[in-house]
Amino acid sequence: MQIIQKIKDIIEPVIDSYNAFLVDIEIRGSQSGKIVEIFIDNDEGITTDLCAKISREISPMIDTASILQQRYYLVVSSPGIERPIKYSRQYPKNIGREFLVKYNTEKGVDRVQGILSAVSSGEITIRTKEGSERKVIFSEIIEARVIASL
Repeated sequence: MQIIQKIKDIIEPVIDSYNAFLVDIEIRGSQSGKIVEIFIDNDEGITTDLCAKISREISPMIDTASILQQRYYLVVSSPGIERPIKYSRQYPKNIGREFLVKYNTEKGVDRVQGILSAVSSGEITIRTKEGSERKVIFSEIIEARVIASL
């Protein structure tokens, strides 16, 4: 994953300058051509215009650094709801949405599904269908996903 770290080091200052943050980098494809996916987020929501601006700025930086030795296609986008939430900063804008959270407890791994009702500096609160509230500390979260509603 040395390539991903090099890309991250180059592009993170640019992403930060747009009041956004890097969520993930994925590289897939074959030796004849790669797809480099850059997932970004911010506190207000990512627009296609913002993705295009960042893409135009970071593409020549990646080219100049000669990190990838083959052709590649660059994609800059929001993580979308299908990707797990990785950072505490991503939760507040999702208050009111349904979540599935897998987390560690003293007894092992537990899960809770419900509406994200609150976010504090150290934890989230999920309100279940039954009306109870479950508080989950950020450091105990294994995976948290927004559940897409139909």
